[in-house]
Amino acid sequence: MKVVLVISLSLVMCATLLWLIKTRKNEQEKHAKQYRLLDIKLRVTSDVVEEFRSELAEKKDQMMKSQGAQKQMEEQVEQLQAKTEKAKNDMDQCQGDQKSALDQLAMAETALNDLKATSTKEMTGWQAEMDVLRKQLAERSSICDFLREETELTRKLCEKKDGGQVQVVPKQEEANAEAPKQEEANAEAPPKNEANAEAPK
Repeated sequence: MKVVLVISLSLVMCATLLWLIKTRKNEQEKHAKQYRLLDIKLRVTSDVVEEFRSELAEKKDQMMKSQGAQKQMEEQVEQLQAKTEKAKNDMDQCQGDQKSALDQLAMAETALNDLKATSTKEMTGWQAEMDVLRKQLAERSSICDFLREETELTRKLCEKKDGGQVQVVPKQEEANAEAPKQEEANAEAPPKNEANAEAPK
């Protein structure tokens, strides 16, 4: 009886052990399958992470290059702004110089016009004076009545033009010589009166 009980218990224990072994084996296979899936996922995740890291490094390099290019562009922009400001200042100065030059030119033109007007006015006055002097030279000078000696200068001075012919004024000395003759004639006139006074005697 005991032997049967022991054998029975042994069989039950063997069956139980077999069931436990089979259950453990199934669980182990299940865990191994999960492990393989997790390993695959881990590998895929690692690959993705590596790709992300590579992309991140590339993006970082691109960002560094972009920052360098941006810095260069900022420096160029600053230089261009400085050149623009200098060109603007030069243009303002040039415009100021041009305005000053235009003002000076306008002043010079005004002075030139005033000088031209003054010169024209003076030339007109001088021309009128020259016409008067030419007219006076063309006429017989009144000083000829007081000249006594005939010289080349007096002949030129006392000539007068009448009808295109040159007439020389006679010498003043001849006129003065004729005057004493008339005085002598007048002086001889009283004896005639005396003769007429002696006639009644």
